[in-house]
Amino acid sequence: MNNTITFTPAPHLLAILLPNDEGEEKKLASGLFVPGTRTVDTVIKGKVIGIGRDVKSADEYRDRVVMVGRFAGTEVTLDEQKYLFVEDKYVLGIYHGDIL
Repeated sequence: MNNTITFTPAPHLLAILLPNDEGEEKKLASGLFVPGTRTVDTVIKGKVIGIGRDVKSADEYRDRVVMVGRFAGTEVTLDEQKYLFVEDKYVLGIYHGDIL
């Protein structure tokens, strides 16, 4: 039996694969980590893995690493992997070269 999940984003959305790191927690001099003190970037970078059929510049995004705002889109976790579904208008930029 094949347990692979496949999906296609809604027509106007990009599906972005997010890295699993959550930032760093604050570490005290004693070596203890303080819960809830992870540093979080104001932007998110991730690889575009799915493109809705109505995205106008689909070839520009295909298999590229993009930067989006921290609160743009909807984050979903499937099989312990995080994905972000976001409209292409919220993409702040496209990375060039090997970034992930």
